[in-house]
Amino acid sequence: MQLIFPVAGGGRPRVRHVPDVKSMAEHAMLESAKWRQVSWRKGTKGRLTVRLAAMRVRIADGAP
Repeated sequence: MQLIFPVAGGGRPRVRHVPDVKSMAEHAMLESAKWRQVSWRKGTKGRLTVRLAAMRVRIADGAP
């Protein structure tokens, strides 16, 4: 993914760059993620484990 500076056909020119790919909802992105089960220590009721997925995301709102 890259940020591009699109040329406007008319009106005011853009001030900020925009991504060259469409945005995607997080639940749709996490469906295709590679999940991994990680345990970090033994608790009183057994191993403490969690399922994790690491993904790179870009915030779609707010200041650049």
